[in-house]
Amino acid sequence: QYSRRDIGETIRLDGLPVHVAYQAISPQFGLERAKAQARAVRAKLGLPERFVLCVGSVEPRKRVFEVIDAFAVLADRIPDVQLVIAGRKLFPDYDAGVRIAERGLSERARYIGYVADEDLPGLYGAASALAFASAYEGFGLPIPEAMACGCPVVSSSNTSLPEAGGEAAVYADPTDAGAFAEALAGVIEPGPERERRIEAGPVSYTHLT
Repeated sequence: QYSRRDIGETIRLDGLPVHVAYQAISPQFGLERAKAQARAVRAKLGLPERFVLCVGSVEPRKRVFEVIDAFAVLADRIPDVQLVIAGRKLFPDYDAGVRIAERGLSERARYIGYVADEDLPGLYGAASALAFASAYEGFGLPIPEAMACGCPVVSSSNTSLPEAGGEAAVYADPTDAGAFAEALAGVIEPGPERERRIEAGPVSYTHLT
C-alpha cells in the first residue's frame, strides 16, 4: 500500500487505479526448515551461538552503519551476543568491515558477505534477532522471511516496513543507537517479550495474503 501511494504521488495517473499484489516469500522459509538447517549453517559459516543478524545489500540506504553503531551500545549490555552482517557490498567506500573496526568491534562483529539463498532459512533460524534498519523499501522481504523462520525482528518504521512486519515486529529509530539497541535487547533476552514476537511472526505474515 505504501508503494501504491508513492506511485500515485509521483506519477500522474489521471484517475487510473493502482492495485496491490503483495510480494510473497519463498516456500523454503518456514520454522521446520529453519530449525533443521540452523546447526549446519552455523557450522558452515562459523557463526556464534547468539548473534544479531543484518541481511541485505551493504549500502547507505540499508543503514548498515547505523546497525553497527547500535550494536556497539548493545555489546556493552549483553556481553555474549555478536553481530553478523550478510549481503553484497555495493559501494567501495561503504565498507561494513571498516566501520566495525572503527567502532572497536572486530572481536564481536563480522561481515560475512553474500550468503546463498539455500542457506538463508538456516541463517535466520540460527540468529537471535534480525536488525533491519533500511531507510526506504518498496516491501522489505527479509522481515517476513525472518519471521517465518522464528527470528524476531527489530525494524525501522518508515515507508513500507510496518506493513511488512505488522504487529509482530518491533519498531525503533536506527538513527538513535540507544533506542535501536534497547529494542534489540528486548527481543534477544529470554522472556515473554521474545516468545511473543517469535510466536506472532509466522502468523503476522498472513495479514498480507
